[in-house]
Amino acid sequence: MSALEARATALATHHRDDLDCRIVAEAEFIRAAALLSFDHRLRKHLGIHAGLPLVTPSEYWEQLAIPRGTPPRWTPAPSNPMSRETWWHW
Repeated sequence: MSALEARATALATHHRDDLDCRIVAEAEFIRAAALLSFDHRLRKHLGIHAGLPLVTPSEYWEQLAIPRGTPPRWTPAPSNPMSRETWWHW
């Protein structure tokens, strides 16, 4: 069993969803700064056991303390379909 699988198995003692446990273990493995999720059950059951913060996207934005309306450093190229989307604008 790999270290990643062992960690996911260890997390499974606190949460029923094996895929959630795998995602948290993978985020820990790559040393992510945080794992953003709207899944309340995942955050509630694994939050105190995870080796990284499990937070909502809004909570993470607040932690970054980026003022609303701050212009982005980069934007998608006009040829990128994301350039026509507005949901990601802060």
